[in-house]
Amino acid sequence: LDKQKRIGISRNILGGRQISKSTSLAGEITVKAHEAFHRMIYIAPQSSLTKAFSNIRLTDMLETPIINRNLFSRKSRFIPRDKRDVKIKIKDDVLSKRFVTGSYINLTYSDGTDTGRLRGFSADDGYCDEAQNATDLAAIHHVLTYCLRSSAIPRILNTGTPLGDDDFST
Repeated sequence: LDKQKRIGISRNILGGRQISKSTSLAGEITVKAHEAFHRMIYIAPQSSLTKAFSNIRLTDMLETPIINRNLFSRKSRFIPRDKRDVKIKIKDDVLSKRFVTGSYINLTYSDGTDTGRLRGFSADDGYCDEAQNATDLAAIHHVLTYCLRSSAIPRILNTGTPLGDDDFST
């Protein structure tokens, strides 16, 4: 397909309740943050879920000593060699994090009925957490197509628990 119309690898992680889907997502974001200038966007259906993910899952992982040194310290060996003289401003807010590697993650929310908060971001990876609660996941993916347009390898990852009478029904 034409580069402008394709989404690279799109994946879905579906599973029962409390099996560490969001923690696995935070782990993937942390690994990708070690890559030079990797851009990511995280989307949950509600602001409270986005803030909880940022404060509980992602920040806890980023505060482990070795990861903190790799992503927030000027002594990090992951700073690209050709950028060692450039001072990259780090940021560690609830809705935005920038690392010494030049990579960043923007965390936002949308249930698909109002995708205005998603517009204007440029990313390599789009992460849709708690996707089963999105009113219009197709609308979110439509906007993500434009957010990922400048990426050489655009990817979307959806995580969620199938809705049903018990934890494992589809």
